[in-house]
Parts: sequence; structure tokens; C-alpha cells
Amino acid sequence: MKRKLLLIFTALALSVANLPLAQADELDQIISEDEQVAPLGENKVFAAGHADMGVRVQGGSAQIMVRDDSQDVPVWRHPQDVTFALSDKALQNLPAGTEYDFTGASAGQRVWVIPQAQIAGVPWLGWSSGDPALAKEAARGVTIEYCGHKGPGQFSVFEQDGGFSKPRLLWSSQKNKAQPIFTEIGSHAHANWVFTKPGVHLVAIRMRVEGPKPKTYETFLRFAVQTDPLAAAGQRWTGKMLDSSTSKEPARPVASRTKSFPYGYAVLGCGVVVVVVGVFLYVRASRKERQRAEER
Repeated sequence: MKRKLLLIFTALALSVANLPLAQADELDQIISEDEQVAPLGENKVFAAGHADMGVRVQGGSAQIMVRDDSQDVPVWRHPQDVTFALSDKALQNLPAGTEYDFTGASAGQRVWVIPQAQIAGVPWLGWSSGDPALAKEAARGVTIEYCGHKGPGQFSVFEQDGGFSKPRLLWSSQKNKAQPIFTEIGSHAHANWVFTKPGVHLVAIRMRVEGPKPKTYETFLRFAVQTDPLAAAGQRWTGKMLDSSTSKEPARPVASRTKSFPYGYAVLGCGVVVVVVGVFLYVRASRKERQRAEER
């Protein structure tokens, strides 16, 4: 009996504890120089799976592209051809309290979220500076700037480590200025992208490769939030983006790897509970067995 209980709870603990490791494996990214680039004009509705925006260097030229990693073979796509579609599967209730007021929504209000940790049926969008050719262009890393938002409601991006840590705001449409973050070469990270209202959202992005001769690239990302992504595909960013000179804040550094919040911490907690319960039952069974032996 003792051996059976011990084997059962050991197996449970190991299986539960290994779940966040699968999330961590997704962040161990290897990019090759010969990865395919989709033709300009090949539209893609991205409703689920993994993607990263980043600078892609190819044939001596560079541009911001979206690395579509949702299939077995990664494909780089032009941002203007990609529509990230958020359905009701992306809906989340803001927690109680005031810590998330920066989103422009109130506690308990439902918002649409591309989460920091991957969930089924929702795009998992991050950023990467892992293109091997990029390392030859940049001495330090890449500065990624939010340069404007067009769409209903408010837009924000924040990081959160898990446990009792507080959210760290990276970008907010409520601030009418460029907002830079800095990522080192070879980095890959994810954060929480929050939209307070349904509709088509356009987010202007600027990336500056920080090397001996800094180079700057601009694009926009398109999000169809609880609306028809095919109808949204024709919308483009028009007009001026926020100028970098309007940002007086230094670029905020972000983690090179993203912790799996909140799921990783929750699952790890479950693993600890399973082990504790297993040990308790094992000890109790041992005591009962000794008592029965003494009574004989």
C-alpha cells in the first residue's frame, strides 16, 4: 500500500510540475538564416499560435517582420499582411483593486487580452531579436517603440512575473508619446496585450537597431478584436507616427525570457501541494501499518 501511494503521488507531482517546462521550451527559440519569407500581399488571419515581431535581415536589407511560428515550419510575414484576430476566447476579467487601472478599464470589467502565457484559441504574440544576421548589425540590441494607437477604447502592454509581483507597464495609448523598451540581441519575450473595446486596432511600431550605425525601421500591427478579421485586413496605418523625440524617458529594459504567468506559477503550486499531500498520506499509511503489526 505504501509503495503504491508513493508511486501514484510521485507520478502526479512530476506530471504537474513538468507542465510549465513545456511553456519554457516554447521560449527557447532557434532562428535560422534560411527561413522562408511569405510573398508580400499574402494575407494571414492569425487567430491562434505563436508569433513574434522582430527585425529580419535578408540579402543585405532589413525590415520589421512577423515570424509566424504557428506551424511546423516557421514563415516570416510582412506585418501589413497579418491580422491578429481576438475572439471571446481572449476575454478576461480585470482583477479587483486598482493595480490595472492603467489599462483604461475598471476592476471586474471584461477586456480582450493576448496573454503573456500561451492559451488555446488566442494568438501568442511576442518580440524577438534572435535573427542570426541581426547580431552582425547590432552591437547592443534593439529598441522597440510604441508610436501610436488607432482604434476604439484603450490599448496597453504590460509584463508581470507572477506570485505577488506587480504589473510593469510598457506601453499605454493613454500616454501621447513614444514609449521605448530595450531588448538585447538574442532575446525573446512575451507580455500581456490588452484592448478595452471591440473593433479594429492599429498599433504603430518603430524598431531601432542599436549598433555603430543605428538603423530605424517602422511598421504597424493590426488587431481585429471581436470583429471580422477579413473585413479588417484592408485597414492600414495612415498619418504620422509619434516621433521618438517626444519620449524623454530612457528605454525600459525587458526580460530576455518571459516567465509563464500566471499559469506556470499556479501549476508549480499544484505540484508542491501534490507532493505535500502524497507525503502526508504516505506517513499516515505507514503509521497505520505499524499499529496493525503491534496489535497482532
